[in-house]
Amino acid sequence: MACKSIISFQRETAIAKTDFSTPYEKKVTTRPAGEEPQLANRLKIKTSNTALHVVSFVTKEGKDISISLNNQHLHSFCHLLAQVVSKAKWALELEIEDKFQAPHIAPEQLM
Repeated sequence: MACKSIISFQRETAIAKTDFSTPYEKKVTTRPAGEEPQLANRLKIKTSNTALHVVSFVTKEGKDISISLNNQHLHSFCHLLAQVVSKAKWALELEIEDKFQAPHIAPEQLM
């Protein structure tokens, strides 16, 4: 129970510190995965020895696109992912086990 409380507190703190109000600015200069859009069908998260979380999106073709996130960014990413899944009405169940009410993010800020 204490562990869930600690994670819940960390999530609340991370989301509260994240700036969800600044619009996304697309500044792509290189496309390491190629010009065509990639569709991930698996998501893997591993914690490295440096306390970073490596989030890997894996495509059906086996391409692995990875990003490293600290605790704050991981919680914020999960928050955004849960909102996108809810808005898209995909048949996915993402459970975040606390009752914390994070700020609502406008749809134009999600993508």
